Amino acid sequence: MVPVPASFPTDYAFQLGIAIGGVLWLIGTYIAYRYMLDRPGPPFPKGENLTLVSVSVIWAQNQLGFTTTQVLILAAEVPFLALIGSYSWNQLQTYFKINSKRMVVIINCIYILIPLWGCLSFIPSSPIGYKSKIELFVAAGIHGLLLGAAQSSCRSLFAQLLPAGEESQFFSLYEITDKGSAWVGPLVIASIDDSGSNKAFAFVFLLAQFVVSLILYLCINLEKGIEEGKEFAAKERQLEYAMDVFESNSSA
Repeated sequence: MVPVPASFPTDYAFQLGIAIGGVLWLIGTYIAYRYMLDRPGPPFPKGENLTLVSVSVIWAQNQLGFTTTQVLILAAEVPFLALIGSYSWNQLQTYFKINSKRMVVIINCIYILIPLWGCLSFIPSSPIGYKSKIELFVAAGIHGLLLGAAQSSCRSLFAQLLPAGEESQFFSLYEITDKGSAWVGPLVIASIDDSGSNKAFAFVFLLAQFVVSLILYLCINLEKGIEEGKEFAAKERQLEYAMDVFESNSSA
């Protein structure tokens, strides 16, 4: 590692990282603006706007006939309730002394109910399974109440397993895998939508994701992971100390 000159500020590395990120963002924005082609075909009908592809939007517009205004209300409902949910779940976790792993498992179990309810639409005579607008508004509300708590609990659980002093490296990997895999869901959902098959298969895909996640969370040994993190950090410090001693002796 190249040492930082003593005349530089202590947070120089963070400043440099933010600057590099800003430059890359600027370059990426320019490339997108410079080479993005105009949308072919006729203009959008009056009152219609481009919307990000997601299960809820596709289902709302194609299956339930949501207007653009209703979709916007649906989208605004999620962050508003996420704020309430984050505070409420934190209070519940503190009051009942629930650890991060159990919080993640509880939230994941509740999340499973959302796509599971959608799978009920496979039953032809079923009057439920997101066959009415109110069902989708309720599901969006549940998602909003869980969203903030899910993100914070996952990060808290991840942080507890990290070796001390290695947080930046591991959270960088966390963000890469988090944002880097964000294209998979929309790609699969859009493929299901374009295939002409029953759009309820999108809920099957989501259900499978949550079930697999739940199994993986249940396999985490939190106590053992914390101890292994401490052992790894101790070995890293010993190695760094040995390297410092070796370099000092070599320079002498």
